[in-house]
Amino acid sequence: WKKRWQDWLLFIAMALNERWAAIEQQLGALDICLSHIEVYRRTEEPEGVRQVRNGLCNKMSTLHAVPSVPFVQKRLFVQVPPGYYDLTLPCRRSLLGCFSVHQLCKTIIVENTRCTRSDCSDPKNSRYYAVIIQYTTTLQSHKIYQFVRGLTNGSKKNYKFNNADEEVAQELTGYLKGAISPIGSKTELPVIVSNRILELSPQFIWLGGGTLDIKLGINVQDLLHITNSFIADVVH
Repeated sequence: WKKRWQDWLLFIAMALNERWAAIEQQLGALDICLSHIEVYRRTEEPEGVRQVRNGLCNKMSTLHAVPSVPFVQKRLFVQVPPGYYDLTLPCRRSLLGCFSVHQLCKTIIVENTRCTRSDCSDPKNSRYYAVIIQYTTTLQSHKIYQFVRGLTNGSKKNYKFNNADEEVAQELTGYLKGAISPIGSKTELPVIVSNRILELSPQFIWLGGGTLDIKLGINVQDLLHITNSFIADVVH
């Protein structure tokens, strides 16, 4: 039994050493990020952020004319330091002041490569969609297929979804990968929001803000109203 205890203690010590090494690595990355916060500030608002702001203003001015549409109107643009995407989700959560890592979201542009249309004018049968999911989930193309096909009950042969090429996504939205916002896109894309996002409490998420170092925080219900989103089960 003494030998078994020694082996067990050795195993625990090795596991703790590995865990501590990982923690030190993350702390080092976080220190590097924090050291840049004060010096990494722009003197002029980037074009991508202006694009998002203009998109917000245009949508809000239109929707404010509809009395039945309530707005929480809590929106934040927060600058993050270099190395943000090298951090773990818990570290990103801390930088943004989130309650949970599940509030960290991203926008993925998907393409129906077999679509009978070449544009995005029909939300129920668009060639491209902007899909908003949490970083803690994984997008499932077959679920997008099931949802979009169900909007019109179209022929199976006309649906096959893949992530759009990075260059195509940038051309459609005007945003770089990692900065994509569902608001203010150069091409107005139909938006699909993962139904899991509606289960969040508080109802507030963080998305790309138009540039790599800017994040947009927005109330979920406001996002749904502004983008006129579909809500669907599209993740695992």
